[in-house]
Amino acid sequence: MKIKSRYLLIESSGGRDLIERAVSSFIGENGVSEFNFKILFQFKDKWVAKCYLKGLEQVIAATALKVRDGGNSAVVRIVKISGTIKALTSN
Repeated sequence: MKIKSRYLLIESSGGRDLIERAVSSFIGENGVSEFNFKILFQFKDKWVAKCYLKGLEQVIAATALKVRDGGNSAVVRIVKISGTIKALTSN
C-alpha cells in the first residue's frame, strides 16, 4: 500500500529554521520521522514542505501554535495544501 503525501505552502517570518523548530517542538523528532515532514524548497517568499497525510493535522497544529520566537512575534502560516507540487505552486 502506498502512503499518501500532501504538499504544503508555508509562510514564515523566521524562514526555514522557524518552521522546522515549530514542527519539531510540537510533534518531536519521532513525529517528524513518522510523518515524513520535510521542507523541500523555497518558492517565491514561501516554503514548500511535504508530510504524510496521516500527520497533516499535527503539522497544521504545530504551525498554528507558533506565535513567539525568542520574545518576538513570529508568523508561521500554512497558505495552501495540495496533493501535487504543480497544483500547490500554480496561481
